[in-house]
Amino acid sequence: MQQSESSEHRQEPTIAELTAGLSKFARVLQEAVTLRKAHKPYLMIAGDPQILEAINRLVSEPTKMKITDIVCERGLEDPEAKELFEAWTAAHQARIELTVENNDPKPGIAFLVTTAGVYFSAGYYDEAIDALNDAKQLAMSTEHPELIEELQIDNRLQKILAAMHEG
Repeated sequence: MQQSESSEHRQEPTIAELTAGLSKFARVLQEAVTLRKAHKPYLMIAGDPQILEAINRLVSEPTKMKITDIVCERGLEDPEAKELFEAWTAAHQARIELTVENNDPKPGIAFLVTTAGVYFSAGYYDEAIDALNDAKQLAMSTEHPELIEELQIDNRLQKILAAMHEG
């Protein structure tokens, strides 16, 4: 009996479970952001290992790959895939907003680059270009143009444009 229970715990989450987890995570973090901005007490994310583990699992590379696979397979026209992608994006944005100190723009810019990668993998070239242009503009407006080179934004833009011309 214990073997079957442990194998159940290792099962990949369904799209609905992933979406629900990411949506809940985004809501909790957004509430914490709102409380922080109002200078009210909020849940200390960094001090709670269970919350950190949940955050890391939901925004991990395997989760990103699963979301990329789903978006590639179904397209963003599929309501379930679109909802999952939007929940993942909202969760990341809330996490960045809550955990970034001293107005460091790098995590937000890096996430735009990551989002562009998901769009590109799924064949959404225009959306990928938009995300990379947003990342580049944010790097310039926050006086961190070195991030453009560090995150290879221009190289990624050229790769997308080349893929568009090939297809």
